[in-house]
Amino acid sequence: MLKMLYLPVDKTLEEVIIMAGKKPYWRIAALLAAVVMAGGAMQGCGNEEQTSSAGNATDPISVPSDLSDYEALDISGATLTYWFPMWANEAEVAQNVGEYEIYKRIEEKTGVHVEFTSPPSTDITQAFMTLVASKDLPDIIMQEYYVEYPGGPDKAIEDGVYLRLNELMEKYAPNYLAAISDPDVYKQAVTDTGNLYCFSMVDTYAQPAYYGPMYRRDWLDKLGLEVPTTMDEVHDVLTAFKNELGAAAPMLLPQNGYDGSGYMLMSAYGVNNTYYNDNGTVKFGPAQDGWRQYLETMAQWYSEGLIDPEFPTKTDTTNDITTDKAGMWVGNFWSPTTWKAQSVSSDEFEVVAGPYASLTEGEKVAFRQTNNVIQQNHTAVTTACETPEIAVKWLDYKYSEEAYYLCNYGIEGESYIMVDGEPQYTEFFTENKNPKGFPYATAQYYYLIGKGPFLRNWAREMFTYEGQPLYEKQSAMDMMNTWENSSTGEAILPAALTQTAEEGEALNVIQSDVNTYVNQQTVAFITGQQELNDDTWNEYVETLNRMGIEEAISYKQAAFDRYQNR
Repeated sequence: MLKMLYLPVDKTLEEVIIMAGKKPYWRIAALLAAVVMAGGAMQGCGNEEQTSSAGNATDPISVPSDLSDYEALDISGATLTYWFPMWANEAEVAQNVGEYEIYKRIEEKTGVHVEFTSPPSTDITQAFMTLVASKDLPDIIMQEYYVEYPGGPDKAIEDGVYLRLNELMEKYAPNYLAAISDPDVYKQAVTDTGNLYCFSMVDTYAQPAYYGPMYRRDWLDKLGLEVPTTMDEVHDVLTAFKNELGAAAPMLLPQNGYDGSGYMLMSAYGVNNTYYNDNGTVKFGPAQDGWRQYLETMAQWYSEGLIDPEFPTKTDTTNDITTDKAGMWVGNFWSPTTWKAQSVSSDEFEVVAGPYASLTEGEKVAFRQTNNVIQQNHTAVTTACETPEIAVKWLDYKYSEEAYYLCNYGIEGESYIMVDGEPQYTEFFTENKNPKGFPYATAQYYYLIGKGPFLRNWAREMFTYEGQPLYEKQSAMDMMNTWENSSTGEAILPAALTQTAEEGEALNVIQSDVNTYVNQQTVAFITGQQELNDDTWNEYVETLNRMGIEEAISYKQAAFDRYQNR
């Protein structure tokens, strides 16, 4: 019998998760002295305003206590078809996902044979659009993280492409429902109208920010400087890099003049490069006064030679990092070893993650790179599936306790052992002593699940950064925590917002022109090609208004309001 999550009478789900040390949901059960079981309803799960596909109020779905349907359904001997996009690095390992050792093991465990089809990795978006338009559908479709059904998942159900899975999950997916049972997580998994349309990658807990400001630590040490925390301190550090070390491009900027993923500096002025949440009101960052302040600062720094003078035309900045031209940029925690290996000063080369800079010492900004428990690769069962209950139960297996260890760690005694109750990789992964000799970055796709619908422990890969000299002073986890803890992230709109088909079509038309104009003007203002004053700023904002930015904001506001009411 699979273990379900039940809550102590006097504890909230959040408190239980903290008690459990952020373990998988079934591990929490071991901590409980008392449980609550009342008709399968889970204490604190969801809210009473969930709606069905018809828009009628209904109770949120809950983890069933009656598993008779689940246990009675024998799926062994079944065959399913699965459209599963492969990345280029995955295709180098095998021509078909079914060749992966992990899926062979899942077939042994479940008795279900899956026939995988993978589109060319060069244009997965077009392949997906062609597939859903053709109506020649497989049983299961996985959407890449950057691919969405036109009009959103509710439209996919309305169009007769995806199945609404609420009732099927209640009978045949107890593990998945337990994994998404926290109210905040459930909100990310359900559509605006209360539909459960997919199985997602679910993290046992959200990964901290993995992207943010980075500095040359060895340069800071040489100059006797601390990692900057305010915009004034960043300016002083960049000035020292230029004047005392001769840096040709003290700070790197992307071609458009801002970093939309890392929110490297604009967040100090209370804006981002797109739509954000200001206490319940959606705003567009590049139309706010804070964006003007960001542009004024960048223009001043550019005139002082603190910003790469060639940023508008440069497509790759790696060479600036590795040839001692740059001392600050936005980066991720996994690239420093590559930079060091390529650096002309590899012996001295060190980097350090810096906090998102604020205007005032000790202040936290409201933006950062943000991760969610519900992750990418949403996987839907299509209307072409003649045995959807089998598809749902097969997908649900990957959220079970057994599959958690199988998909994240492999085979006990072979690729991992238990140490003090925790899985620990063996040389199978740590020393690449697996039959294929794959390094972990490759092996995690072949022997484990690297992407797709399953319950993931993202921290499993952190061992690859431990013990490396570059991470002795600041570990990879320290880098993530530095970025995470310097920002509240409260202004970031939820990633699970969805537009209606009509909204999405209108928004795409507006956004295309707006993005082009914002990028063009941002570069012009920073480089001084256009003077930034009251007249030019007002003209810029008025142009955005003529392009329909207020209409676009209204669509985002509507989507946010619907999300809040899920």
